[in-house]
Amino acid sequence: MAIIVAQLQAQAQTPAPHAGDISYLQQSETWLGSENAAWLQSLPDVRLSVIEAYLHKGNGGFVNYYESDNLTEAGARTESYYRLNPRVVFYGRVDYANFTGRNMGGSAWIDPRNTPFDLVESLDSLRGVKHLECYRLSGALAVNVWRGLSLGGRIDYQAANYAKTRDLRHINKYSDLALNVGANYAFDTTLELGLNYHYRHNAEDIEFGIYGNTDKQYTSLISFGGFFGRTELFTNTSNGYTADANPLFNQYHGTAAQASWRIARRWRLFIEAAAKRRSGQYGKRSTTTTVYSEHAGNEYTLSGTLSYRRRAAQHFLKAACRQEQLKNYENVYREENTTGNRSEVVYYGRNIVRDATQQHVQLTYTGDFGAAGNRPAWRIEAGADYARYAQTVSQFPYYRRQRLHRYTVFLYAGRSVEWRANNVGLTLGAAYGNGGGNPKDDGLYAPPTSTQKPPKNFDGYLYHEFDYLAATRIGGQAEASYARRIRTGLRVSVTLRYELTHALQPVRLPEKAFHFLSLTVGLEL
Repeated sequence: MAIIVAQLQAQAQTPAPHAGDISYLQQSETWLGSENAAWLQSLPDVRLSVIEAYLHKGNGGFVNYYESDNLTEAGARTESYYRLNPRVVFYGRVDYANFTGRNMGGSAWIDPRNTPFDLVESLDSLRGVKHLECYRLSGALAVNVWRGLSLGGRIDYQAANYAKTRDLRHINKYSDLALNVGANYAFDTTLELGLNYHYRHNAEDIEFGIYGNTDKQYTSLISFGGFFGRTELFTNTSNGYTADANPLFNQYHGTAAQASWRIARRWRLFIEAAAKRRSGQYGKRSTTTTVYSEHAGNEYTLSGTLSYRRRAAQHFLKAACRQEQLKNYENVYREENTTGNRSEVVYYGRNIVRDATQQHVQLTYTGDFGAAGNRPAWRIEAGADYARYAQTVSQFPYYRRQRLHRYTVFLYAGRSVEWRANNVGLTLGAAYGNGGGNPKDDGLYAPPTSTQKPPKNFDGYLYHEFDYLAATRIGGQAEASYARRIRTGLRVSVTLRYELTHALQPVRLPEKAFHFLSLTVGLEL
């Protein structure tokens, strides 16, 4: 079922509150979540940094078709906000993650939730171990240039290597670069406006191979959506989605506008609206190589945060909505011999194979109470989100339509106790989710001819994903943390978190539960 909805679900899973200096600052100064780096100029006179190392372990069969039921991940990150002087502010972040997942298969992409189509393995018996190594670098700068006018820029770069160690094997190389440049202007102490430009491009190169029994045949489904498309036999010599080393390329252009309005002495409203245009292709564009498909779409987001502050208490009410439309077209081409007996790819047109639309709405309340030293004594977070997805996949004269909706409600409560140089925190949380829809509605645009064969489908994966996304479920979380101040401005911490997701109804998945355990050790400066 609807792959893109999985992305909505991941975005909707609000993490439990964490009583740390940087996280509390990001919660309090809502504009820090803006993609316009010029808003960094509103940062208070603070210098905060964190260095963390973590270890994650997950087990359980309640996972999506492309995920692991037995995963291990280790990584580290460092993040910092630094005001150099009244005019200049810096932000930086570096992340590294090393992931190993067992019993993985389904999709050959690193993350199929936002790809225009999927490359799906034909058999569950071909599942194996996958390794992912990921690097991320972010940096931002804001400068006050003249009487309330600030300029800012931000760069985010991510690179990853991904590999499956069982036939049909694949090796993926991923790169992602995003640039934002913007400005904001403070008219007075009550109103600030901002505007920024966004550019992003990413590419995931994928190459398939066989290193075991070369006499065995391996077939993949080219799923244009809803596990509906056609199958392709892997070979090293012919053209095809899996035969060549091909890149999936995406490019985004967009703009966003922001406004910060102090409604009253204790009330402030921050609003951001953004629009982005996406385009891309799968394959290499040249006279001798093939571009198999091209895609395009639009993304619109609107978010707002209303904050109220009184003494040591802060209240935040955040609403956000997002809509994305994506269309994918498959090119019609043929290799022809030109003058001089040279082979050249000639295109004759293209056919739409997928038309998808998704909406996501989220409402969250956060209350911080008894704040002292950038750490709230109590934090309560509650909210709800709703996602809706619809798509039509076409292989003329056949089509498949899908509809899915889901919602989640959640509640977290955290308590932090500080005495002398020590701080102990405990957070408990619960969530409930449900959904529904129609995983497939197959039909015909016109009667097929004798030469037109029905598209291939992997309905086993279809119902697996539908159950994972739409099943009634409950979730629970418990987190315990301890921090100790070594000296002024230097604190060490350790955090242990456990999460459980459990389906309340029979599902067509190996198990009804997934367990997740996380250990984090940090140094705060």
